[in-house]
Amino acid sequence: VVDSAEALFQLPQLDAVFISLPIDQQPRYVLKALKAGKHVLSEKPIAPNLKAGQALLKAAAPYQRRGLKWLVGENYAFMPHALKAMDWLAAGALGDVRLAEVRQTNFLTPATPYYHTDWRRQPRFVGGFVLDAGVHLAHLLRRIFGMPLELKSLQPRFNPPLPPWDTPLA
Repeated sequence: VVDSAEALFQLPQLDAVFISLPIDQQPRYVLKALKAGKHVLSEKPIAPNLKAGQALLKAAAPYQRRGLKWLVGENYAFMPHALKAMDWLAAGALGDVRLAEVRQTNFLTPATPYYHTDWRRQPRFVGGFVLDAGVHLAHLLRRIFGMPLELKSLQPRFNPPLPPWDTPLA
């Protein structure tokens, strides 16, 4: 047992850390762990906003180039069907992929336990359901096919108790 994250990161017998902190605290500790030479598994989202996320990616890049691994916990990317699609693509079994389309429909009602969490009803960070769930599909598509060349989206709000928007079409 140690008194601080900094003391934890200095333990020589520790190779990697799992960082699961509030969104606004996470970037600082991801960087501290990488600076201490530890591999990192962290939660999503990686930062409270786009600017902070881009800054974290830029600051982490030199450590990753030196061989340190930083993985953001994205559970879809390790599902058997996703791994199979990656194998098919790598083997050329899918030919030249020109378009990837994914559809995900979730209906959240007041009967859903997650509906009532502060994370969704009074979010401190823009994104709500989209940030929490949609990010998995976006990561999966990037992992399988690479960065998109074009993206178009619409984010309407149909369910007023769930700010800021609840139905993304991208």
